[in-house]
Amino acid sequence: MPNKRIVIITNAGSFKGSLIEWMAGCWTDAGYSVEFISNLKTKVEADIAFLHVDLTQVPLTYLDFSKRFPVVINRNTDSISKELFSNQIVEQPFGYDGKVIVKTKENFGGLSELYRGDCSIIRRKAMVIIRDIALSKSLNSRFLKSFFWKNVRILDPNNYPIFDSIKDVPPGVWKNPRLIVEKFLPEQDADGRYVLRHWYFFGDKEFNRTLSSFNPIPKWSNLNEEEKKRSREEWWNIEIVSNANVPQEVRAVREKLGMDFGRIDWALNDGKPIVFDANKTPGGIGVRSFDSDLDRKRHSLICEFSEGVEYFKV
Repeated sequence: MPNKRIVIITNAGSFKGSLIEWMAGCWTDAGYSVEFISNLKTKVEADIAFLHVDLTQVPLTYLDFSKRFPVVINRNTDSISKELFSNQIVEQPFGYDGKVIVKTKENFGGLSELYRGDCSIIRRKAMVIIRDIALSKSLNSRFLKSFFWKNVRILDPNNYPIFDSIKDVPPGVWKNPRLIVEKFLPEQDADGRYVLRHWYFFGDKEFNRTLSSFNPIPKWSNLNEEEKKRSREEWWNIEIVSNANVPQEVRAVREKLGMDFGRIDWALNDGKPIVFDANKTPGGIGVRSFDSDLDRKRHSLICEFSEGVEYFKV
């Protein structure tokens, strides 16, 4: 590989534990010069810049800063709001009879904006209190519940509230511009486990993973130890390819959002692809480790995936 310089533009703390941190190690081992920066006043030169801002909407200051570099990965991905790609949004409290799930329009329950955006400690605490009161089962007043739901700004992304019917959705949700109501359209296997599919991509490198759990929101932190073990063992069967087995409807979301790098979470519901989330700063891979044969296999795969950087010509 040529001795190119890569600069990874982040907001404070947005790369710790993320896939990009592991990939940076692979690039360094391969002879690249790699630098993480979060201070936009830094004078730095690089052949390739990587926009790795863990916010749903990338601030204009980051986009402007990136323009000085000849190649910018995810240059065209300024927003990953669910409004841009979700086909299962229910926009009014009638006309649908199935289960629904309430989410924030912002990625990851709005927590990135809370902890990595420009938000004071007092305001953060207030947001948490409002959320907890809205979700409280002991709050019986329909008026108060509606009031607090109207002002909710964050939710737990591992525990988005699921309602049996839109009739059960508090009225305040529909009046809250920060929230969306989606049809709850999960995938379940023969044993009744909920299945979530991850499609990772970087240039022309791709791979698929799956998570499955009896929890209706099958994210890593929701898995029990047996489910986590099964997920780890899946690394033995993963292959890095140039054209992973992913439906065109899912690929279309990547194209619409202009993503060079990232992960899309999706599932098959009655044979139809359903996209849940798009992530331009994916994590969920684990720490960079060489302690076991499986760790070394996983490391080899991530480094092979990292070679997607060669797709972007300087």
